[in-house]
Amino acid sequence: MTANRTQTLRRPSTSTHSSQLIFDAYGSAPTAHETDAIRELTNAYADLTGLVRVVDSEVTSGRRATRTLDLDDRTGIKAKASSEFLLDELATDRGLAWNEIARLCRVTVSAVRKWRAGESISPGNRRALARLAAFLDLLEEVGPVGEPAGWFGMRLIEHHTVTAADLYCEGRADDVLEYAQGQLTASDVLDRWNPDWRSETRAEWMIVDDPEAGRILVRRSEERGLDAS
Repeated sequence: MTANRTQTLRRPSTSTHSSQLIFDAYGSAPTAHETDAIRELTNAYADLTGLVRVVDSEVTSGRRATRTLDLDDRTGIKAKASSEFLLDELATDRGLAWNEIARLCRVTVSAVRKWRAGESISPGNRRALARLAAFLDLLEEVGPVGEPAGWFGMRLIEHHTVTAADLYCEGRADDVLEYAQGQLTASDVLDRWNPDWRSETRAEWMIVDDPEAGRILVRRSEERGLDAS
């Protein structure tokens, strides 16, 4: 004798009250009522999928816009300090090298040297220093980044040369922050920056295990010539 089984299917709804579809299923063949219920549920979930995508897009846009405003506000506060103070914060407190500060602010090393000596700095360059300092503060807050300056210079993906600092220089601070927070993967960030990054940013040199010499540094083009056994 076939046992009578009862199933309750809940149709997804954006309202606070979800309607219930209750039907009795006899045997393995679905009844016409069951088929209608399944189709109704399929359509309801399809509608919700589209709604979720729209909401996700709106949330992402809102989050990025808010973070940009936050960074701008922090930059304005930092910009009130002197250039000497900002340079000391970036070099001493954050551990950035002078040439790295120059690169991230898109100026020459000699310009940074002059600022250190007390020479005047343009408003635009002063803001660049302040924005970098504000960005590192925010980077430390949004993600598990204990030493932002060190993390900043690490390659995002092994065997590829791109770092978070490179993306910052390309004006992609938002993407770097979302990557640090876990909202984007490293591949996501690089895809947004350059769809051809997989072929264009491969490191020329790499460390491999040689059966006779141990770990050695070779050009990637020479890798195939090594015995991998």
